[in-house]
Amino acid sequence: MNDAALRHILRSVIAVSMPVATAACGGNLEESDTRAGDPAPATRAVPVCSSASLPADTKCAVSLQLPCSIDRDAFSVESGVCERFCPAKGDALSYCTVARDPSAEPYLSCLYCASGRRPEGLVAVATPGGAPLGVHFAGMAHLEASSVLAFMSLRAELVSFAAPHELVDRAARAAHDEIRHARATADLARRFGAEPGPWSATPTASRRADRSLEEIATENAVEGCVRETYGALVAQWQARQATDASIRYAMRLIARDEARHAALAWSVDEWIRPLLDAAGRARVQAAFERAIVELRAELGADPDPAIAALGLPSAEAARHLLDVLAESLRPLCAA
Repeated sequence: MNDAALRHILRSVIAVSMPVATAACGGNLEESDTRAGDPAPATRAVPVCSSASLPADTKCAVSLQLPCSIDRDAFSVESGVCERFCPAKGDALSYCTVARDPSAEPYLSCLYCASGRRPEGLVAVATPGGAPLGVHFAGMAHLEASSVLAFMSLRAELVSFAAPHELVDRAARAAHDEIRHARATADLARRFGAEPGPWSATPTASRRADRSLEEIATENAVEGCVRETYGALVAQWQARQATDASIRYAMRLIARDEARHAALAWSVDEWIRPLLDAAGRARVQAAFERAIVELRAELGADPDPAIAALGLPSAEAARHLLDVLAESLRPLCAA
């Protein structure tokens, strides 16, 4: 699939979903990104120094008071601190940060959900504290930098399996794009009051060598055809709905590139699935369907009002976007 075709699909999904989002917000989303109604319920905290327990209704994030062993004024960003203190759950832990509310004690926020292509074995990192918008972009910079590793690995594996040169070249270009994205989002983090740290440029991932063609196809279906494609859709949404001009501009550039990366995932899918036997193709398709269900479950909470300037869709709008996108893309799997 070429990126122009995918961009057309994404624009169509947004056009279909806009009336639903407008009704949910009680107004015109093109004029406002604020949502009428009650704010999203706050996550529950566990007592200081107790073992962390994850609230059952939490999907993407959990907030807990800082454990005794963390210096709350000089939070370390060393690798491994997230895994030591954040509760274990099924979703991959992306990053964690210390949020500092002037009226309350600092707390540790563990973030699990992420759109985009994540490399296998991505090591979660801790981000320094700061303003909510800055913290968001600091985490985003880490994930964008992680995508560099994902595309470099994809390129190497495409070469090893004698994939068409066009796919190899597109993977290399995508890695270069993600370097730009990591720098741009790191700059936004600093602008909005957070320091992304050196890990945003050099994330860590432990990837197994000599993966099978089916393993590569499965990861591509989940991380590329589902998460990266949805991430490109949300980036297009934000390019329209963000209230800050610098954010809209950055998201326009990122949305353009992410649509090209998602189109690459679908092109890889078109090349790789016929190389699998029937059972392998069925397992890849099952993984694709599970990824949609899991992503939909992650979209159950409205964005934090503190980052409203990002123009992220409400929970209802996000799920509608994903539902329409899935129905638009499923026929491609059977093509």
